[in-house]
Amino acid sequence: MISVIIPTTRPGRVGQTVASLIAGNAGVEQEIVIVTPYSDELDPETRAVIVVVETDTVYPPGRMRNLGVAAAQGETICFVDDDCVVPDGWSAALTAALDDADDVGAVGCRVVGPPGFWSRCADFSLFAPYQFVTRGRRDLGSAALAVRRRAFDEAGGFDEDLRASEDWEFCFRLHACGWATLFEPAVTVRHHHGRDRYRSIMRSAWDFGFRSGLIVQTRHRDQMSALAKLSILLRHPGFYWVLILPYAFIVSLALIPEFMRANPRYILYLPFVIDARVSYHAGVWSRLAADEKKSRDAAGERK
Repeated sequence: MISVIIPTTRPGRVGQTVASLIAGNAGVEQEIVIVTPYSDELDPETRAVIVVVETDTVYPPGRMRNLGVAAAQGETICFVDDDCVVPDGWSAALTAALDDADDVGAVGCRVVGPPGFWSRCADFSLFAPYQFVTRGRRDLGSAALAVRRRAFDEAGGFDEDLRASEDWEFCFRLHACGWATLFEPAVTVRHHHGRDRYRSIMRSAWDFGFRSGLIVQTRHRDQMSALAKLSILLRHPGFYWVLILPYAFIVSLALIPEFMRANPRYILYLPFVIDARVSYHAGVWSRLAADEKKSRDAAGERK
């Protein structure tokens, strides 16, 4: 049994995700679990083939996924976002990759937006962990992911309070428990992310940065790269701004060889990818400044 968890705030769109799961997993024993506060807005055809976990509000993404897992029956848990359409054999391919290595706790795959310059630019700017074309053990995103239930339980599931980077943090939880995470580029999921303009890409990047802050880096310092550890050292808003431009350039340029293999036009996207990374780190800086102000205000009240 494979359990597919779909948290959704868009009941009008999730039907296409469910339809692709049914069409693409013919012959596979699966259950589809939708976690949503809007179950009454699901169309009847979708409702007839799913398990619904009704919530009283929209919780952070980690909590929504954990609620789905709690209601699921499968030994393999798959996660997919409600703006994605999976190909034929998606869950079977990811499950086979899990079965090939006993130490692999989770397998992710490529998640690619529609054709179009800005849409593909958004893929590399906002969803870089999904764009690799080389199979390997690396950190994964949760938009399309398969996880062993035992590994999920050992890791304690997703952090239920994080509003961004909860999938990255989940990978570190798995690693701390001795599980590897594998990226399988042979499988590609379609992602209708809706970021098809420069402004929407930059706004999303800033928002991701603000919601993420440096929480994951600080929490899992021992698993961080040297550059990420440096960002922790400079986490005061008075210092962090010095790191924004170098960080954006170093990471963007380091990915050129891999992403040129994924799409030769990546070199055309690169200036905008750098812009997005600057915007992301500007969001991080804004979060650090907001937290610093909150800390000063709280200290003033105690006095």
